[in-house]
Amino acid sequence: MGHNTVYVCQAVEAELFIHGPLYRYPEPGQPAFTPLYAMRVMASAFYHRAWVMRTRRTQGTQGQRVPTIAPAPTHGWVATPDFLTRLKRALSSVWDELRLATCRSLRVQYDDGRIVVYNRSEPALTGRAVCWPIFPLLQWIGYRLFGAVTIRVGESLDGGDLTFAWRGTVGATSVVVKTDVWHIDDATECEVAREWERLAMALPRDARVASTLPIPAYYGLFVGARASVIVMSDCGDPITQFPDQEEHLRDAQAAALATMESAGVEVHDVAERNTVFDGTTVRIIDFV
Repeated sequence: MGHNTVYVCQAVEAELFIHGPLYRYPEPGQPAFTPLYAMRVMASAFYHRAWVMRTRRTQGTQGQRVPTIAPAPTHGWVATPDFLTRLKRALSSVWDELRLATCRSLRVQYDDGRIVVYNRSEPALTGRAVCWPIFPLLQWIGYRLFGAVTIRVGESLDGGDLTFAWRGTVGATSVVVKTDVWHIDDATECEVAREWERLAMALPRDARVASTLPIPAYYGLFVGARASVIVMSDCGDPITQFPDQEEHLRDAQAAALATMESAGVEVHDVAERNTVFDGTTVRIIDFV
């Protein structure tokens, strides 16, 4: 079936009833694929099971069942395993993003077992969570409820003389941690904090507008004993790693840059390494 089409299967007394198609995104006149149908199917299944057990207890004088009429099966929404998997992944992603956007501190755990703790210095700038009207309340609750969120990092990404980036995970969600290069008593330790200041100045004041731009979700600036880190969503790999889609990705890059310009955001470095692709969307990183 297509991702929009669902057929409902209901087994009744060794007979399989198939209803459909139903549609997750119905056109006018098409039956909708909704959670209400799921509740109806589940209720129908329990009702029919109770009817079967009741008729088995109701026997005639010769040990035969008293003739009865079975209730007609109802159809409704049945979640396929693939749908349930995608739903679980989507809900997990939203939950992880909410934790990152509202947590009080980070525990960054490296492959060698080393753990570094960073405390939040600045709130999230972009992302799904910051667009919610109740985000200030969630931020207050999350700051007290979530405490520290653990990021497990393993893969190192390209870095420069002043900063370095790691790819890590929070639950099942992939993120990027950008940190200062650790040089004790070196002024470059503040580079990540300065980058965050430039981000806050460059992005639109309205978080909902900023979150629609083709850029990462910025979950916050966190400060540790020796360095600071920016945590952002993982937007994929540089478009140079997808030579088979070069023409399409260059067009998408041009469209992304045009979107940034129309929002009043100046992109200072348009190098291809700063245009990334996750298999679905092209985004611009390190633009300030």
